[in-house]
Amino acid sequence: MADPARMAGFVSKMPIGAFVILMVGYFVGSFESGFVKRMISKWDSLILPIAIGLLGMFGWIVTISSSRHPQWITIVGFICFLPFTILGHKAAKS
Repeated sequence: MADPARMAGFVSKMPIGAFVILMVGYFVGSFESGFVKRMISKWDSLILPIAIGLLGMFGWIVTISSSRHPQWITIVGFICFLPFTILGHKAAKS
């Protein structure tokens, strides 16, 4: 992690399956964070799920700025946090 060149080399050699597993984890984690937030707080507003999704997105920005990822992973990472947190919140309502 301390050597950006070695980290970039490591990430560039990762198989596609590793990135898919990483993204599935981000999708599930985002969904669960919205779901658990709704179950704990019982507050119906979307303010907290949006805040949680934005925190996840901020963490993603830090991750992609510290090491280079394939372009498709970067794009999928940006579109997974906020929508899936809101979906988890809405799923817990029913």
